[in-house]
Amino acid sequence: MKRYIILFFLLIPLIFLSGESKVSDKTGEIFLLNYRGKMFNRSSELEDPGMGKIGKYAVGNIIDKNISTAWVEGVKGDGIGEYVLLASKEIPGTISIYSGYSKNISLFNKNNRPSKLKVSLYFGMADSWGGEYGDYYRVVKYPEDYFLLLKDTIHLQTFNFPFKDNKELSAFRDRSLEVLKKLGRKKGVPPFPGPPDTKWIVKLEIAGVYRGSKWQDTCISEVFFNDRYISDVHSYKYVNVQKVNENEEGDKIIMTAGNTAGSAGGKEKSVILYESPDKSAVFYVEDVSKDREWVTVLKQTWKKGAPHAETSYLIFNTFLGQEMKEGLEKVIGSKISGPFSLNYRADVLTLSFYFTGTNKQGRIELK
Repeated sequence: MKRYIILFFLLIPLIFLSGESKVSDKTGEIFLLNYRGKMFNRSSELEDPGMGKIGKYAVGNIIDKNISTAWVEGVKGDGIGEYVLLASKEIPGTISIYSGYSKNISLFNKNNRPSKLKVSLYFGMADSWGGEYGDYYRVVKYPEDYFLLLKDTIHLQTFNFPFKDNKELSAFRDRSLEVLKKLGRKKGVPPFPGPPDTKWIVKLEIAGVYRGSKWQDTCISEVFFNDRYISDVHSYKYVNVQKVNENEEGDKIIMTAGNTAGSAGGKEKSVILYESPDKSAVFYVEDVSKDREWVTVLKQTWKKGAPHAETSYLIFNTFLGQEMKEGLEKVIGSKISGPFSLNYRADVLTLSFYFTGTNKQGRIELK
């Protein structure tokens, strides 16, 4: 297994275009690495250690759910034109980015951070098997590109996915399928086992930077779409949360926490996570994650003259010390409603919810 992971990050993406003058008829090829259900690649990497070793600044750092690690481009200068590739089965609703080297503010300021990212979109069909590390995709490029303008901040930044016209994207997908099927498989390589997989492939290319105070290397710590949320550790208010429950009267959510983030010491203390300002509501703690970072709560409110209580659902991040429904909606790209449910799948924590006004259920990974 270790050899699998080591060699995995060392393959270089191949992108080329050929074909007729119409953009939708031009085809290319991209190699995508495959790791833990995510497919991605990059154009270059700082201090690439070569075959058999994992680089400290490998592209896998942008999907490892750890904002203390980073992909760092590996060319001279600011890295303008260098890029990462990320694949998705469906068109993403949003793109979320931890820009720069986000391990701490010192490394963030010393290294370059992207100020502008060029976003390109491809539709790809698996063409040939690249071994245990990934697959080759024949691709068609969507004719338009967009730019994301990033703030110079170590904190999370979320953008609506710029390719929004679902009717136009659907037509592009159908046309691309025709072109790729007509093209056939590449000769002289092993065929892809089973029905060919299809992916939307997003390319994020460095188009501008905020200059670092010490180095010119441009860094990105994490990129994810609307199926994942990664907490901003630089905004944590509390650590060592020991217990979360409603008080005896039911009008407060109380947690017992240890040191506040950034403090040198201190005893455990009781903290009010949430309360009903006019005591018109009662709360019931429902699900608590194993590390007690995430908590779902049922809220019942009695309005004057109403025959029944009004029920709503809340989701909290105890480390941040705040209710998270609005923040999650920004990443998901839609309004959400409860009941909320925390579940583990192979030790991966997910939140189940409903899209507001529908019976359609959604799920987002929490970290």
